[in-house]
Amino acid sequence: MSWDFAIMAADEPPPPAEEMADDWAGVPIGTLAETRSKIGFALSDVDWSNPVLGVYEDEDGLYEFNIGNDEPCTNIVVHVRGDEQTLARLVALAEKWGWYLMDINQGEWLHHCEPDESEDEE
Repeated sequence: MSWDFAIMAADEPPPPAEEMADDWAGVPIGTLAETRSKIGFALSDVDWSNPVLGVYEDEDGLYEFNIGNDEPCTNIVVHVRGDEQTLARLVALAEKWGWYLMDINQGEWLHHCEPDESEDEE
Protein backbone atom coordinates (compact mmCIF):
# COMPACT_ATOMS: atom_id res chain seq x y z
CA MET A 1 0.00 0.00 0.00
CA SER A 2 1.04 3.60 -0.35
CA TRP A 3 0.06 6.88 1.25
CA ASP A 4 0.98 10.52 0.75
CA PHE A 5 0.76 12.93 3.67
CA ALA A 6 1.44 16.53 4.49
CA ILE A 7 2.66 16.84 8.06
CA MET A 8 2.07 20.01 10.03
CA ALA A 9 2.40 21.03 13.65
CA ALA A 10 -0.40 22.67 15.61
CA ASP A 11 -1.18 23.59 19.18
CA GLU A 12 -4.45 21.64 18.97
CA PRO A 13 -5.92 19.15 16.50
CA PRO A 14 -6.93 20.88 13.27
CA PRO A 15 -10.62 20.90 12.42
CA PRO A 16 -11.96 18.97 9.42
CA ALA A 17 -10.52 20.40 6.20
CA GLU A 18 -13.88 21.80 5.04
CA GLU A 19 -14.14 23.84 8.28
CA MET A 20 -10.61 25.26 8.22
CA ALA A 21 -10.04 28.95 7.70
CA ASP A 22 -8.26 29.76 4.44
CA ASP A 23 -5.35 31.28 6.36
CA TRP A 24 -4.83 28.32 8.75
CA ALA A 25 -1.13 27.55 8.86
CA GLY A 26 -0.36 25.65 12.05
CA VAL A 27 2.88 26.37 13.89
CA PRO A 28 6.47 25.88 12.74
CA ILE A 29 7.83 22.35 13.07
CA GLY A 30 11.30 23.70 13.81
CA THR A 31 14.50 24.55 12.03
CA LEU A 32 15.51 22.20 9.23
CA ALA A 33 18.15 20.66 11.51
CA GLU A 34 15.58 20.18 14.30
CA THR A 35 13.13 18.65 11.85
CA ARG A 36 15.72 16.15 10.60
CA SER A 37 16.59 15.33 14.22
CA LYS A 38 12.95 14.76 15.18
CA ILE A 39 12.42 12.42 12.25
CA GLY A 40 15.67 10.64 13.10
CA PHE A 41 14.53 10.14 16.68
CA ALA A 42 12.07 7.48 15.52
CA LEU A 43 13.84 6.35 12.34
CA SER A 44 17.52 6.48 13.23
CA ASP A 45 18.99 5.57 9.85
CA VAL A 46 17.31 8.15 7.63
CA ASP A 47 19.52 8.96 4.63
CA TRP A 48 19.85 12.76 4.56
CA SER A 49 22.53 12.82 1.82
CA ASN A 50 20.09 15.21 0.13
CA PRO A 51 19.28 17.54 3.07
CA VAL A 52 15.85 18.33 1.61
CA LEU A 53 14.78 14.70 1.13
CA GLY A 54 15.25 12.11 3.84
CA VAL A 55 14.81 8.49 2.81
CA TYR A 56 14.31 5.60 5.20
CA GLU A 57 13.82 2.04 4.05
CA ASP A 58 13.70 -1.26 5.88
CA GLU A 59 12.16 -4.66 5.28
CA ASP A 60 8.69 -3.32 6.17
CA GLY A 61 8.51 -0.21 4.02
CA LEU A 62 9.82 3.07 2.68
CA TYR A 63 9.43 6.68 3.84
CA GLU A 64 10.47 9.71 1.81
CA PHE A 65 10.43 12.93 3.86
CA ASN A 66 10.54 16.16 1.84
CA ILE A 67 11.24 18.98 4.32
CA GLY A 68 11.99 21.73 1.78
CA ASN A 69 14.51 24.55 2.12
CA ASP A 70 12.57 27.16 4.11
CA GLU A 71 13.58 28.12 7.65
CA PRO A 72 11.78 27.35 9.81
CA CYS A 73 10.24 24.19 8.41
CA THR A 74 6.45 24.58 8.42
CA ASN A 75 5.44 21.32 6.77
CA ILE A 76 6.74 18.00 5.57
CA VAL A 77 5.48 15.96 2.64
CA VAL A 78 5.99 12.25 3.21
CA HIS A 79 5.45 9.39 0.80
CA VAL A 80 4.94 6.08 2.58
CA ARG A 81 5.10 2.64 0.96
CA GLY A 82 4.48 -0.47 3.01
CA ASP A 83 1.93 -2.11 5.23
CA GLU A 84 -0.22 -0.99 8.14
CA GLN A 85 2.78 -1.28 10.49
CA THR A 86 4.67 1.19 8.31
CA LEU A 87 1.79 3.65 8.60
CA ALA A 88 1.54 3.04 12.36
CA ARG A 89 5.20 4.03 12.79
CA LEU A 90 4.52 7.32 11.00
CA VAL A 91 1.48 7.97 13.19
CA ALA A 92 3.60 7.29 16.31
CA LEU A 93 6.25 9.73 15.05
CA ALA A 94 3.59 12.40 14.50
CA GLU A 95 2.07 11.84 17.94
CA LYS A 96 5.50 12.07 19.59
CA TRP A 97 6.05 15.61 18.25
CA GLY A 98 2.48 16.95 18.17
CA TRP A 99 2.28 16.77 14.38
CA TYR A 100 -0.85 16.15 12.32
CA LEU A 101 -1.12 14.14 9.12
CA MET A 102 -3.15 15.41 6.17
CA ASP A 103 -4.00 12.50 3.89
CA ILE A 104 -3.33 14.14 0.53
CA ASN A 105 -5.43 11.61 -1.38
CA GLN A 106 -8.51 12.05 0.85
CA GLY A 107 -7.94 15.77 1.38
CA GLU A 108 -8.52 15.37 5.10
CA TRP A 109 -6.56 15.17 8.33
CA LEU A 110 -5.92 11.55 9.25
CA HIS A 111 -7.76 11.95 12.57
CA HIS A 112 -10.89 12.93 10.59
CA CYS A 113 -10.56 10.33 7.79
CA GLU A 114 -13.07 7.54 7.43
CA PRO A 115 -11.58 4.09 8.08
CA ASP A 116 -10.69 2.20 4.93
CA GLU A 117 -13.49 -0.36 4.51
CA SER A 118 -11.18 -2.75 2.65
CA GLU A 119 -9.11 -3.22 5.83
CA ASP A 120 -12.07 -4.93 7.48
CA GLU A 121 -12.44 -7.50 4.73
CA GLU A 122 -10.48 -10.71 5.13
